[in-house]
Amino acid sequence: MKIRLIDDGYTQFTGLFGTVEFKDGVSVGEVAARDARQLAAVLGVAVVGGDTDLSASAEFQAAKDVPASTTNLPTLAELIERGEIEVEAAPTKQEVTVPPVYTREDLEKIADKGGIAALRAIGDPLGARANSIANLIVAIMKALAPPEPEAAPLEEGQPDSTKADATPE
Repeated sequence: MKIRLIDDGYTQFTGLFGTVEFKDGVSVGEVAARDARQLAAVLGVAVVGGDTDLSASAEFQAAKDVPASTTNLPTLAELIERGEIEVEAAPTKQEVTVPPVYTREDLEKIADKGGIAALRAIGDPLGARANSIANLIVAIMKALAPPEPEAAPLEEGQPDSTKADATPE
């Protein structure tokens, strides 16, 4: 591309400006785009026979003009219809047997009537085992107790201890 110097005092410039030779403010030969942008950073420069702006701000503005691309992905229903994926049948509901809730007194009454064998009939399905009636009652009570809730993790940015727990500095 050929360029023209448009700043006051350079419109009639003849000679070398850096690596580019000018005659009456117009480059003698073709100028590389890199050299043209470098000169445009120092002086006002215009492209001969075109309206290309060589300034850095024009280059940044042109970099913003990136066309957006869109992609339409198939839905799950379309993939199933085409046979690209297989869906397993939903599991059937199984009967859930909820163990009866026993109090300590209930278990003691059962032990009084049926002995340790009656307690083992209750404790075995629960995984509760012991060698004595007292320990078996405790094991059954633990097996029937609802699980302890897990401690919730601290929210992001929360301290690991409270001010009351913190040691003085």
